[in-house]
Amino acid sequence: MDAVRPRLLRMVNLRISPQLNQRVDAEDIVQETFVTASKRFDEYLSQPKVPVYVWFRGLAIERMIDAMRFHLGAGKRSVNREEEARHWVDQSTVNVLKKLPADQKTPSQVIADQQRSVELKNALQKLPDRYRDVLVLRFFETLTLSETAATLEITESNTKVLQFRAIKKLEQIITADFNWQSEDRVGPS
Repeated sequence: MDAVRPRLLRMVNLRISPQLNQRVDAEDIVQETFVTASKRFDEYLSQPKVPVYVWFRGLAIERMIDAMRFHLGAGKRSVNREEEARHWVDQSTVNVLKKLPADQKTPSQVIADQQRSVELKNALQKLPDRYRDVLVLRFFETLTLSETAATLEITESNTKVLQFRAIKKLEQIITADFNWQSEDRVGPS
């Protein structure tokens, strides 16, 4: 469990909503995830369908949904409320970039970086959900290709294609909407 703790903590910190974060610490979510995992680990070992980190990640997302329901007033389970909770987790990909640390730079570099960050956030929001998801999983949560494929429930080769298309689409949006130059682009030239 110690091997996955830092990655889980990073994922939870990236995805936890600001409202929930006021009431629950990311470390608490990770701790609850480990409690759940200890109770269900034999179940996982009997039929491992995904890499172990992806399994832990799924449990952590379930814990965040449960915490959101408990702390933010969601009612008992219903299909509509379950979809609302899942939508909240999906929307958390939009908020991921808000939590990235800033480097120590000159004031003009900071302003330029802030502008680029805003533009990148806006460009990511314009992507189809599936494209945004693959980019967030790969580059912000730093999941491996196989972990990303398991999370998205697609093959590794489809994940590569999806990632390539997402980068190309992001590059098109950035170039067209924000007039970034070739040295500013995120994908291969």
